Amino acid sequence: MNGKYLVAVLALASVNAVWVSEAQAQKVGENKAGPLMGNVKIGPAVGLDDDFGGRGFGRGRYYRNTQFALELEIAYAVDRGDNAYIGFNPQFQVSDYFSVINLTGTFQYDIQIIENKVRGLYLYPKVNAGVGIVPNGYGSFRGNGFCGSCDAGVFFDLQLEFGAKFNIYKNFHVLAEPLSFPMYIGEQFGAQYRFFIGCGFDT
Repeated sequence: MNGKYLVAVLALASVNAVWVSEAQAQKVGENKAGPLMGNVKIGPAVGLDDDFGGRGFGRGRYYRNTQFALELEIAYAVDRGDNAYIGFNPQFQVSDYFSVINLTGTFQYDIQIIENKVRGLYLYPKVNAGVGIVPNGYGSFRGNGFCGSCDAGVFFDLQLEFGAKFNIYKNFHVLAEPLSFPMYIGEQFGAQYRFFIGCGFDT
């Protein structure tokens, strides 16, 4: 009889442990609060060709250093699930060689994953499009790199990105964008690779 009681107690303890584990898992993260999203992102912008800033991280004639990139973003979800965002996300990129200002609109779609384990965890594809500007004094992109005496250069700017974000609280999230490829289309084609980390709000 004691053996039966022991088995029953162990069974109840196992069920309770599973229930507690699931309850704790559900407490990880929170669903976002509403359709309005704002973000601040920072990271490197690395040249992928010899003309637009040079390739890679090095110095020298064809290696003009990696830029520091800052992005400010505000967007609003236009669907019922608060997943399809349309917004504005200007970016400012600087180095000791040249600067770039990207004035872009954005479309982002949040895809929630492992909802039964974690709330507020999303993957998202993202497309930005607008104007890329190389200000006067830093030079213009004219096929042979930049020249300090040239007028400001203006290009069509298309950016393909992919990232992930996690809502720690319903009004606050952290994010990472390991894939970001701005492409500058004008007199000649230029491209960069960026890796962003950041945080933001939802309301």
